[in-house]
Amino acid sequence: PEDSTQGRRATFREWQPKASLAYNLSENVLGYLTVGKGFRAGGFNNLAPGSNFMPGFAEESLISYETGLKGAAFSGRLRGGFSLFFIDYQDQQFFLFDQTGTQANINIDESAITGGELEITALPTTALQIDFGVGYTDSKIEKYTDIPGVLVPSSAIVGRQVPGGPVWSLNLAMQHTRPLTHTLDLVTRLHYEHRGKTYWTLDNVDAQSAYDLTNLSIALENERWSTKLYVDNLFDERYIEWFFAARFIGLPADIAWPSKPRALGLEVTLRF
Repeated sequence: PEDSTQGRRATFREWQPKASLAYNLSENVLGYLTVGKGFRAGGFNNLAPGSNFMPGFAEESLISYETGLKGAAFSGRLRGGFSLFFIDYQDQQFFLFDQTGTQANINIDESAITGGELEITALPTTALQIDFGVGYTDSKIEKYTDIPGVLVPSSAIVGRQVPGGPVWSLNLAMQHTRPLTHTLDLVTRLHYEHRGKTYWTLDNVDAQSAYDLTNLSIALENERWSTKLYVDNLFDERYIEWFFAARFIGLPADIAWPSKPRALGLEVTLRF
């Protein structure tokens, strides 16, 4: 097989400590604080002749801080959690295409992500479960060094959002379970998801506008087997799953991955 590293070697080592503190504020409410260090090894780009990109990319490291509350009420029929987080990145890894159309990894010198999440689960009846969640993420590129071959300068990138994730996200799921016999249930599930605006490029010029997805399934289930009829992307929402702008490195055309259309399927599961 082809040697994608072209005989190069590198070793990456890093401690990844983590500390957590939890405190019961009351019988049904828990507060917590977590601090941890994360790490992702660097590597080598398998570049084609004519590429101006660096042959290697550095390891990614981060320090994350999270604090939040978890609680329950009404004998556990209502559960919830709220969290705030901050992630400080050094050399965050990101990939582009180079001038030859080859995928290559680069590093964003310094970036930070701040956000929050709220999750609630309610059991109004023994047959019905409702799950709700909302999240907000604010990311920022704080330092970026110009890369040979990338036509967009750092002055247009520093201060922008880190691409790839929605700013706002929301999900709502409802599941109803109806016993048909002592061993067989009819389970109906409806899941709705909202994905907010997502930036695709480092300068935030290209973006996917907000969109909504709905999935529906009906299943027969028991302890040994299940048969599920499902429809993913019920309303056939069209969007872009991933995008790269040709103007970044002078390719003749943009590169995009379109979303999957509505899909109808049957899933059978047997448990041994």
